[in-house]
Amino acid sequence: MRHFRVLILGEHYKIDWLGRPRYMGFYVTRFVECNSVEEAERLAITCVQNDESLQSKIMNEKHDPPRLRVDGLEEISKFDVAPSPPGFVFFEEGEKRF
Repeated sequence: MRHFRVLILGEHYKIDWLGRPRYMGFYVTRFVECNSVEEAERLAITCVQNDESLQSKIMNEKHDPPRLRVDGLEEISKFDVAPSPPGFVFFEEGEKRF
């Protein structure tokens, strides 16, 4: 099996931020073990979609869905895999990002 570090970009997530609903984006890194780049992308996206801490915050209506996409991916050594999943880095939509 191969190991991958996948950077995911979430966009258009309506969440309660500091007491009021706002559209937020985020970056999050997920580490996956699989056989191909395509499978790594799918697994990382699924991992974020199933993240309970994120799902409990989403306020989007069905006609206004948030979006996820892979923003970066690299194959790594198994020794470079983080021992626990890194957290989400949120930004307000419309803010300048790095």
